[in-house]
Amino acid sequence: MTEALRVGRPERTSHVGSIHAPETWSGGSNEKADRNRGSLRAFLFRVFERGRGGDGFQVFDVDFTALGSPVTSDVVFRVSYDSAAPDVNSGPNVGFYDANVTLRSGAQAAGTVRTRVSVIDDVSGNDKFQLQTTSFTAPFPLFHGVPIERFNFTLETSAGDMFSSQALPVTPDFAAGATLGSISLGPAIAPVSYSFLPGSFEVTLVPEPVTSLFLMAGLATLLVVLRGADRRANLHALNSEFLLQAASR
Repeated sequence: MTEALRVGRPERTSHVGSIHAPETWSGGSNEKADRNRGSLRAFLFRVFERGRGGDGFQVFDVDFTALGSPVTSDVVFRVSYDSAAPDVNSGPNVGFYDANVTLRSGAQAAGTVRTRVSVIDDVSGNDKFQLQTTSFTAPFPLFHGVPIERFNFTLETSAGDMFSSQALPVTPDFAAGATLGSISLGPAIAPVSYSFLPGSFEVTLVPEPVTSLFLMAGLATLLVVLRGADRRANLHALNSEFLLQAASR
């Protein structure tokens, strides 16, 4: 008699003559595929978590709704910083951190400039997240015909806490506690200030391009692994059916 070819490692066999007919299979290739899928799931989870914010380099859009004539589009401050940056202020409850910012409104945008952001964890509950007054160099960008030389913004709360410390935020969730927003922008000698109530401003996380690339690569790899696993599963099923039929003869 000729012993049938074994595929994988049978956990239990029934003997018909000298032919071993597998009843359950736990092939080594399937175990490897399961481990690969587990690793990919963990990787994709980390990428999705990074898309929600976390330690490291952060990019936020602080968006204020259209101001009215002559600024008829939203004003967006794109603020970026390293959440591990040192606090350059030695005082308690107030942190100063180096950052970058760009200014956009409609189709108009101004180049990235260095700035500082402040995180104020006020013991009385008047927490603030501020972009300190920042200046462009000449020639100044024109926004809706208005030259922008200096600008700043503040998000604050008059009751409750936005922050539990003076550390930089790593997610945009802090903005949900803001009860007032304000910006100032325009020529240095005559900047114009605007105030905003909740609902007319928001903070959103901007995923880094590399995060999006990793996500697409991870999804593509996961698709390949799943397709390979399906092909192996079909092959195992065919082998099992063949061996069972052979054992019953």
